[in-house]
Amino acid sequence: MAKEVADNVPDEPLFPGASQWEEALAAEFAEHVREEKEFLQAYRELADKAPPFISYVLRLILEDEARHHKIFLEMSNALQADITWEPISPVVPRVEWGVLERRELDAIKSLLDKTEEFIFGEKEEVDKLVRLRKDLRSVREVTLWPLLVEWIERDTVEHIKALELVRDHLKRVLKSYSD
Repeated sequence: MAKEVADNVPDEPLFPGASQWEEALAAEFAEHVREEKEFLQAYRELADKAPPFISYVLRLILEDEARHHKIFLEMSNALQADITWEPISPVVPRVEWGVLERRELDAIKSLLDKTEEFIFGEKEEVDKLVRLRKDLRSVREVTLWPLLVEWIERDTVEHIKALELVRDHLKRVLKSYSD
């Protein structure tokens, strides 16, 4: 990824003092923000003109695209704040080890327990959604339900990945207590 990002270095520096990699990454983020903004407008326009079932699907996509736009904007702001040392908001927060390490051990263990419960619950939900999607195959020509259940299933798998990242982080912090 670093090489691909480095290929997009702008001619003029966006942020004085930034490394070539930071400049390329800033350009990449800015391009995504710009593209997502265009997609948002295009989806809105099409959704407003489309028949109800198509409009429904497009509006769901629009919600995802709006979230993607927000995330890229927040990553861009975070990078700019890191380069310029000026506060910018909103940003994707940094992973700060010390924040958890200063908490009570019991609080961290409680966070870990809850996170593992969430992972278990999300995995159970995926199993249910797989069964439901199979049950809905017979109506895929007349309803959006199978598509929507599959969409929710994929989102749930992504939730599991995010929770596993949180769990692994918490475990590293707990391990640092025992070292």
